[in-house]
Amino acid sequence: MICPVCESARTYLWENIKYQNYNLFIRKCVSCSSLFQFPEIKDANSLYQQKYYEGDADYSYYDERKSHAASKIVYLSRLKNIHKFINKGFFLDVGCSFGGFAYTASDYYQSFGIDVSNFSIKEGTVWLKSLDPKNNFKGIYKGSLINLPKINAFKKNHFDIITMIEVAEHLKNPLANFKSAYDLLNKNGLLIIQTANFDAWQAINAGKNYHYFLPGHLVYFSAKALEKALKKIGFRKFIQYTPVDFSLNAKLRKSGRNFTGFFRYLKWLSIVYYHLKSYLRKKERPLTSSFVLYAFK
Repeated sequence: MICPVCESARTYLWENIKYQNYNLFIRKCVSCSSLFQFPEIKDANSLYQQKYYEGDADYSYYDERKSHAASKIVYLSRLKNIHKFINKGFFLDVGCSFGGFAYTASDYYQSFGIDVSNFSIKEGTVWLKSLDPKNNFKGIYKGSLINLPKINAFKKNHFDIITMIEVAEHLKNPLANFKSAYDLLNKNGLLIIQTANFDAWQAINAGKNYHYFLPGHLVYFSAKALEKALKKIGFRKFIQYTPVDFSLNAKLRKSGRNFTGFFRYLKWLSIVYYHLKSYLRKKERPLTSSFVLYAFK
């Protein structure tokens, strides 16, 4: 079976992992150390419907509409960092869910969002109309990078920034998606990918018990392999952030929005510990797996 990251045929069955009612067959690439599901669960896109977003499925997400005020703290911190590299233009959030990040990005850019979920696009469009209108917010649309919405904005060399926040691991064919992102980006455009680095000690030590092994996660990247794949496509410059490209202060403020008592703030100790631990290396590998990659066209 061919590796979806480096296209090597040198892969083998690594683990059979059980998650709720799912059996996940995980293969490993000898060439680049990335992992991937094969065979992957049938019709993965069907996972992302109402029960997924409302926490009623075996495999669930969270409803960002209920935590937008808290999430906005992180959104703005991330946008502040992005703004240091590109301060205007067209912005696209891929896998936008209900559209909260794309909506917030319109403070700086003409922003769009796309997602494969009929439910999140329909419900998100209604929710966003209930918020204050923003002239630079262009809406969220059903689609993906290899099945683009049929509107004029989604054309080659049009976007200045494309974000894929915890999306790359959901892609059955990541290389085709990355190539489409490259084509959509303007010269000097920026692709931002947040995912887990399976070359880091957190993932290595946890093995098959690592929390990232989920039904909708089809590909598990090593940071080096991801960067190499993007370089082959044509991206020319890279910046890696560990653990993330937004501030620790923003992370703490976001989590604190949901605290109801003094002792809940003790959770901040674990957040600070993880964040600071992410800066450390052992044998040239980071201790924690969280990372964000900026790739410039």
